[in-house]
Amino acid sequence: MSVLITIHVILISFVLVVFLVGLFLPNRKAVRRTAELHALPEEIWAIMTNHEQQPRWRRGLKKVEIRERTPEGEVWTEYPTAGPAVTYRTRETNPNLRYELEMTGTKAMRTHRVLELEKKSIDVTRLDVTEYVDVKNPFIRVVAYLQFDPGSAIEQYLDELSAEAARVSAKLESQTS
Repeated sequence: MSVLITIHVILISFVLVVFLVGLFLPNRKAVRRTAELHALPEEIWAIMTNHEQQPRWRRGLKKVEIRERTPEGEVWTEYPTAGPAVTYRTRETNPNLRYELEMTGTKAMRTHRVLELEKKSIDVTRLDVTEYVDVKNPFIRVVAYLQFDPGSAIEQYLDELSAEAARVSAKLESQTS
């Protein structure tokens, strides 16, 4: 009987500690990364907003299904090679300058991403990507803190986007030569 009580006390203590740690973690996290891409803003915009083609150049993305197209934007679902499908919607667009999207369908964690393009020179565009993550539940906050690193996800996206932009630019250059 005392072993059973000890196990219960340990489990309740563990849950309480996780809850308390979650209370002290921030509700909102913002992560920003920047890259200079060797392409025009128009080329980068076309790549970023063509969701159906992204599985060709994004590792770990099996397929994308467009759910809805409106003048304001799209709703699409991304199917990664590992993990659950994630649905996004366009939040705001200003072509070739600013693109906002947000994750939908989950109440546990709200995420939205802002991508801002700035032409730096004739063939260099600066891309700033900021991801905002809101987690209200203290338990989920602990899990998100331990398992979800938006900074590395953004860096991987920027690396893959940079490679695709270089490929598209080289293809366009060879067609005009």
